[in-house]
Amino acid sequence: MCYLLLIGSLLPWRIVLMEPLDENRIARLPSLEKLKSPDPKVRWQAAFDLGIPGPQGKQEFDALVQTLQDEDGEVSYEAAQSLSKGGKEALPTLVKTLADPSARVRALAAWAIRLMGGPDNPIGPPGQVAVPALIKLLRDQDAEVRSGAADALQAIGPAAADAVPALLNTLQRPPDSEMLSAACYALGAIGPKARAAVPKLMARLGSKDEYERRWTLVALMGIGREARDAVPALAAALEDESPSNAVLAADTLGEIGPQARTAIPALTKVLRHEAARVRVAAATALGRVDRGNQAAVLSLMDALGHPEDDIRGIAAIGLGHFGPHARVAVPSLIKTALHDSDEATRTGAREALTRIPEAQAALPALIKALRHEAAHVRVAAATALGRVDPGNQAALSSLIDALGVPEGEIRFFAAAGLEELGPTARAAIPALTRILNDPDPLVESAARNALAKIRKGAW
Repeated sequence: MCYLLLIGSLLPWRIVLMEPLDENRIARLPSLEKLKSPDPKVRWQAAFDLGIPGPQGKQEFDALVQTLQDEDGEVSYEAAQSLSKGGKEALPTLVKTLADPSARVRALAAWAIRLMGGPDNPIGPPGQVAVPALIKLLRDQDAEVRSGAADALQAIGPAAADAVPALLNTLQRPPDSEMLSAACYALGAIGPKARAAVPKLMARLGSKDEYERRWTLVALMGIGREARDAVPALAAALEDESPSNAVLAADTLGEIGPQARTAIPALTKVLRHEAARVRVAAATALGRVDRGNQAAVLSLMDALGHPEDDIRGIAAIGLGHFGPHARVAVPSLIKTALHDSDEATRTGAREALTRIPEAQAALPALIKALRHEAAHVRVAAATALGRVDPGNQAALSSLIDALGVPEGEIRFFAAAGLEELGPTARAAIPALTRILNDPDPLVESAARNALAKIRKGAW
């Protein structure tokens, strides 16, 4: 009997010991204690350590929220960054924190949400839980909190559509420049769902303030095709005294596409603008609005010889929008852009050539470029050949050879080119395998991606 009682008394302890231990949570306990250290460097390190990717729970979130009140700014900012790395699991805690009595804490909580997403990877539907609280903060007495709330809505993206009326209300008041840009970026990030904002945004294009016009154009560009009612105002904005604003107006018309055809005369006129970047932007927009516009094609061809790398690169990419209507540009793309010292320009040329069916006639010139003395030209030509003429063995051999050149950048683009060729590049598997231990991590990663693509297609 005593023996049974003894076993019974030990049983709960045995059960506890048999439960699986969360090693990650145990490893975090010292950091939680260090957040209370009198040394700000120790507290900063503890906040940083808690942000290392891994499971986080209420205990960690609550501790980091408390640290947002730290008197040391660097510590509190690090706590906000670590909270952002908690992902959607941290959102309920952050939403509660948006109502904190301290304006500084509210701003940091909004900033943590902002860090969770961006233009290419919005938080999306999980972020909707924060939208009502963020809408409320758009009326906060603290300017930093207001702009932080708009930034957070931007990070949520289209899922923050319910905030459009509130964002427009901020524009009706005389906002400071930071709030103006934040609200416009948020509307642009919400995208087509912010269509209701177009009329009020159009009215702001007539502002005397250069930056107010600029942020307004950013919003309209994000709204895209749903901003078609703004085409007349955008056509007028092509004449903006600021070249940067004129470029944004052209880009926005390009986003709207064929529904912006009434702006063709204005875009064509701007092809003679004194600023090269405005000419290139207008020509590129015409490629999306009026693909057959040969004046635009000629303008982009001319820009391929511009001294600025950015302009040459945009021109090469822009020619691709014209497809078969840019057949006249094929020789320039091969002889000029494909041999360019700027990688973005070479990439743009490769992209454009794949969109122009007539590029098949340029195969002899591309093959000739495979023997160019410069390795980057050989790689660019081989990648273009692989797209224009899939299965071209000369192109494949050139890319395989380029995997062994001393320049890491060339090896990277050669591997990337082989990835594009996919299963037709099976002969490159041994060479790609040899560079899996390349000293350049980018090359190693490109080799792994190429092997995965080739093998997947082969199987």
